Amino acid sequence: EKLVELTKVKEDGEVDLETMIPMIDGGSSGFLGQVKVILPRKNACLECVIGIFEQDGGVPMCTLKSKPRLPEHCVLYVRAKVWEEESPLGELDTDNPEHINWIRQRSVDRCHEFNIPSESLDYQKVQGVVKNIIPAIASTNAIIAAACCNEAVKILTLFAKNVDDFALFVPLEACVVTPQKLEKKEDCSVCGRASEYALEVDPETSVEDFLELIKTDVRFHMGHKTKMIKVSNEKTNVYDQSN
Repeated sequence: EKLVELTKVKEDGEVDLETMIPMIDGGSSGFLGQVKVILPRKNACLECVIGIFEQDGGVPMCTLKSKPRLPEHCVLYVRAKVWEEESPLGELDTDNPEHINWIRQRSVDRCHEFNIPSESLDYQKVQGVVKNIIPAIASTNAIIAAACCNEAVKILTLFAKNVDDFALFVPLEACVVTPQKLEKKEDCSVCGRASEYALEVDPETSVEDFLELIKTDVRFHMGHKTKMIKVSNEKTNVYDQSN
């Protein structure tokens, strides 16, 4: 958001490159990784693309109960149902070895019941599932860090074109890199041109209270701090900060 605010737009609508500060974003999840180059007001920012990433909604309980397919499904079911109904150990403490081992043994039993291989269910694996731990893989982090540095060097030296503008790193038999251009939202509240928001106020609200309300509403902080505030109705200007 701050970088967007610092980036000026010329009268002809083009971005003033002298005021632009590029941003390079990188992240990893297990063996997967991604790098994104953000040119404020030129391409999609993080707010533009946050909705395209699939949110983890979990596994449906009907699957966990009747048709588990993975050892992790068995652990999740034991964690959600069996522990509550059968555990003599009281409230679950995910850092207590006795609790994790109890869940592990019940999970192994459930794997056998549904003919699911249980060899992978060691203590660390079970605790990771129970605590929803996403493993940090050192090699993945190193690759993503190197990719981010590579993009930074491109920006500084112009020796090659930057990724346009998102790259997904997927480890198969080799590290497969899939670049993709993400769509910039013109109505993005951070980098877009949107400036109209619905705001309900009491008709008796004073101008002073209304201006204070705007200051405390986070929607009016995103990309518009440098703009003058004007309040008007159908007949006249009520308040004009530029005057």
